Amino acid sequence: MNPNLNLSFFNLSSPKATKISLWQLITLPFKLLFINWQSFFLIAVPTALLLSAVSFLFGRSALCGIGSDFALASQLCQETTFSFYGDAITRLTILMIFAAKWYHSAILKQPFSFKNLFTLNKGTLKAFGFLTLFAIINCLPLIAGVILFIHQPYPDWRQELLFFTSVAWVFLLPLLAIRFYSVIAFALENVDDYSFKAIWQKTSGNMLKLLLGTAAIVFLALFIFMQYYGAMQATTDSRLIAAVMYEFEYDVLMTSFIALCTNYCYTQKELLFKEQNHE
Repeated sequence: MNPNLNLSFFNLSSPKATKISLWQLITLPFKLLFINWQSFFLIAVPTALLLSAVSFLFGRSALCGIGSDFALASQLCQETTFSFYGDAITRLTILMIFAAKWYHSAILKQPFSFKNLFTLNKGTLKAFGFLTLFAIINCLPLIAGVILFIHQPYPDWRQELLFFTSVAWVFLLPLLAIRFYSVIAFALENVDDYSFKAIWQKTSGNMLKLLLGTAAIVFLALFIFMQYYGAMQATTDSRLIAAVMYEFEYDVLMTSFIALCTNYCYTQKELLFKEQNHE
């Protein structure tokens, strides 16, 4: 075996790394949302209405989980396993469709119509696969945390160390996945001329920037949602119309977050492959 074999795929740094701008990484997703506000309004409003209808259908309104008067008094709230998973899976599917239509309309500037709102193509289905995969990866630390919490320590420290090591590495997966979010943008564009190795090399040395770019969206979303949950918690209006309005506003915020995440995937692709994008 050649001792000089290039193992850059596994290295922390690579000669093929692309230097990206942290400022653009943070600001471009928000800029894309603001300059395409009309497209967002056209797609987000019907999506939010549909999400609200699904939540009420399954008895999983946002107000049902915060101990408000509406949640306590209404017969619309359900706590069954079917309602939980039915609502979660249906909402996730709708939000993935929204992400695809938002990307096509706002980023690719494809004409939008309500007729093709739920039409799917090969690229969209591929993007669904990657979105589902990344969603599972981001949820794995929660599962690992539960496993560690309920775990009863082994009497042998070597067994305990082996168990902890086999579970703890799962917490690193979301951090590694951040380097590959541009794959979602490629899939939404139905483009196949990329490789995971090339993405790994181009993101080399940019891990801190990618983390900060992701954190800017996540922490802003957490702040806004916490403020909104506080407002819902303080509500004294238990009428159904109030619950409908709160749910609709909550779902508009959710579509805004999904749009920003989709924009972030595009921003990664644009900054990492800018020379390829403008050929």
